[in-house]
Amino acid sequence: MSNAKHYPTHPGAEHPPIMTCEIPLEKYENLKRENAELKAKLESVQASAYAESVDAGMENRRLKRALWLARAEWARSSSLSYHLIESHPNKDVAATYKRKANKWEKVKDKCLKKAKEYNL
Repeated sequence: MSNAKHYPTHPGAEHPPIMTCEIPLEKYENLKRENAELKAKLESVQASAYAESVDAGMENRRLKRALWLARAEWARSSSLSYHLIESHPNKDVAATYKRKANKWEKVKDKCLKKAKEYNL
C-alpha cells in the first residue's frame, strides 16, 4: 500500500504511516468463525424481534377493534334508550328525543365503520 496523499494537509503536517498488524493464521480463522457465529446470532435476534413486533401490532389492532365495537354498542344502547322515550306526550320533547336518538345512530355507524378499519 502506498501512503500517497489523497487530500491536502496543514502546512508542515505529515500523513501518519499506514499501520499493519500480523496475526497467526489460526487466530485469524478463529476470529473469522466467531464473527460468522455472531452474525448468525444477530440475524436470529433480529428475526425474533421482528416477529414479536408483528405480534404486538396484531394485538394492538385487535384491541382497537374491540374498543370501537364497544363504543358502537354503547351508542346503540343510548340510541335505543332515546327511542323508548320518543313517544312523549309533548311533541317538542318527543322531537328532541328523536333527534338525539338519530345522532346516537350516526355515532354507532361511525364507530362500526372505524372498527371495520381494524378488521383482521
